[in-house]
Amino acid sequence: MLEELYKQPHDHVVGRLATFTDQHTSYIIFPLARCNLRTFFSQVTAPRLERDFVLWFFTQVHGLADAVLHFNSLGSTPASESLKPGQTSAPARSAIHGDIKPENILVFEADNGSPFGVFKLSDFGSSRTLDNTTTLDPTEAQLLRGTQAYEAPDFMNPSELSCGVDVWSLGCVFLELICWIFFPQGSEDVGFMTLRSAETVSKSGSFWQISDGGEVNIKWAVGRRLVDLEKKFGGRLAFERLCNAVWFLINVALDRRYTAAKLVKEVEFLRRELDTELAEDPNCYLEPKRYVRSPNAVKKPRHPIWAKMARIQKEAEARRMHEMQSLPQSWTNSTPSQ
Repeated sequence: MLEELYKQPHDHVVGRLATFTDQHTSYIIFPLARCNLRTFFSQVTAPRLERDFVLWFFTQVHGLADAVLHFNSLGSTPASESLKPGQTSAPARSAIHGDIKPENILVFEADNGSPFGVFKLSDFGSSRTLDNTTTLDPTEAQLLRGTQAYEAPDFMNPSELSCGVDVWSLGCVFLELICWIFFPQGSEDVGFMTLRSAETVSKSGSFWQISDGGEVNIKWAVGRRLVDLEKKFGGRLAFERLCNAVWFLINVALDRRYTAAKLVKEVEFLRRELDTELAEDPNCYLEPKRYVRSPNAVKKPRHPIWAKMARIQKEAEARRMHEMQSLPQSWTNSTPSQ
């Protein structure tokens, strides 16, 4: 599978430099990265939303979205190279990365001199190939194990694992990318993973949970963060549209979740609109109060989970009240010492 992928290099997928074998052990040499995205979040402070930074940010978003599409389609390997002896046509082939997370997105120095670098998808050790099917073989599905915090709810039913799990994980990463800008470390942000972990007994930091009624939903902290982000955008349409796309990436219903191809088209549209905005006013994201939404602008439909937010919040509050009532009375009635 990796041979097929490496034959079609991508600017946002880590390529190999060389391979060799020594004493029956095979080695692959990869280019040296500056750091991974998790380290990038902790070491780099997002600057002001000047034109060049905004364009760089959405270039990386588009690059990662296209990288996932590239990986899922195995680089669109030509049919003639996929034929087996006796075949007259090549089977439909795709691949699942299976472990997309900030630690598996590497940051490299940029050729154009950008101080923030280039984001590239890496670590294909968990990946699996799908031959002429849209879901993994049950045996292969048992071997596909990512990182719990970024796993899609699809993993509850291994027989239906598909490329949709990568789209979900990328949506989680995109949400954290947006938070890096609008909830910088040291501000009012308590820690997004801490908030997610506090909602479940497993403390996994996942983006979804099973409600008391057995329904799968995104966690209240995730929905709350998306709502809070929209309040911070202040008319910055590209971020509003990206945040809206995230709702559709982390849709717990696979049949309503964006595909990688749909996401790439959405980001390409977003980028064209962004170019137009910045051409008219390079400071429209730096000084959002100067920017007024056009009355003719089309507002895209939001993820249906918005309609569930109030109910999810009430369930969370009810659980907390139940926990408080189960505590010893001396705890709940005690007063702090003076």
